[in-house]
Amino acid sequence: MQEISFDEFINLDNSLDPNIMTVNRVGLIPIIEKNGNKYYVLGTDKKTCKLSDFGGHCDVNGDGTIELPKECLKRELREEMGGLLSSYIINKLNDIKVREKSKIFIKNNGTTAKIEIFMKIDDINGDMDRLIQKFEPTYEIKEIKIYDVDYLEKNTKPSTYISSVEFFMEDLLKK
Repeated sequence: MQEISFDEFINLDNSLDPNIMTVNRVGLIPIIEKNGNKYYVLGTDKKTCKLSDFGGHCDVNGDGTIELPKECLKRELREEMGGLLSSYIINKLNDIKVREKSKIFIKNNGTTAKIEIFMKIDDINGDMDRLIQKFEPTYEIKEIKIYDVDYLEKNTKPSTYISSVEFFMEDLLKK
């Protein structure tokens, strides 16, 4: 697993060429920093009832090209978070302070790669709390909750997360 910068992520190209690495999945986990504590915003997957990030696979376009990772992320956020919360998060992606504090990891599996963004947000005004309370279930996510690190460390195991998130969370919680 390798860490990349926000600029590297924004400028990533994507290809279906088997000789070039294809980013096939992009996900995001918001991390709220409040009063010196970290809280993870996770969804509950409707099908598996496991904790989930907000992301998914990059689509193949009608012309045979594959979605750029940044476009895949925006589409997945809209699909899984709904309008208000996804708009808030997408706007935060343009905030230079948020970009500087966020961590982006790429896990390369040879010809394909998965990207996970841990987006740190200062939420002293409680905007995320209010938006999460207004969340209505989507096709894929039945609820969104905020979890503190202690809860995740004590009450979860790798099988608690959807498989695409398992590796990233396990590594993150070890630190």
